Amino acid sequence: MYLFLITILTLLVLAGNFLGRKKNLSIVKSVGNTLEEVLKPNDQDYTWLGGSIGFHANYKCKDFKNVEATLTLLPRQSPLYYPVSFLVSGFDKLYVTFFLKLKIKSEGHIVNKRYFKFRGPRVDNVQKLLEEEQGGFLILSQNQRIRSALLNFFKELDRGGFLEIIKHIAIVPDRNTVFVLCVPKKDLWMGVVKQISDFAKVRK
Repeated sequence: MYLFLITILTLLVLAGNFLGRKKNLSIVKSVGNTLEEVLKPNDQDYTWLGGSIGFHANYKCKDFKNVEATLTLLPRQSPLYYPVSFLVSGFDKLYVTFFLKLKIKSEGHIVNKRYFKFRGPRVDNVQKLLEEEQGGFLILSQNQRIRSALLNFFKELDRGGFLEIIKHIAIVPDRNTVFVLCVPKKDLWMGVVKQISDFAKVRK
């Protein structure tokens, strides 16, 4: 009886490993292909993370110094660890950072309020930033100019239905970057990357 149960459990774990790995690899391939479609890089370089966990990519694009993207996925290939990682990490993550050619003068953030309070991110200059809430998000801005730009962009994202997958958008003068963290949810995240790319092109 015990041998039978152990055999069944082993088969379930193996099946979960196969199906989970297949699902993650499908997401990895889709995200990589779509990023190239959106960014249209002249060159790209990928570093794979743990086979089916995700990747780090560097894209050479004409409109930016470069663009970096990191995709980290929940370990669906590990059925026993997956529930724990779901509780700890919560969601698949796609980080995209645009390194700008022109110098940014002001800092600003659009950040999901719940994510900000419970999981991060750390905003070093948060005490120096203006703060206001918009529909479950915090708008943090260094001055009125960047506040106006962020509010207008927030409205565009809301109209597109993209806010449900956005966790954090940041304009960071110290690094001269525009950054987005979103959930790579089908049919939505591609639009987010397009929107943030267009937004980043006009920052200065």
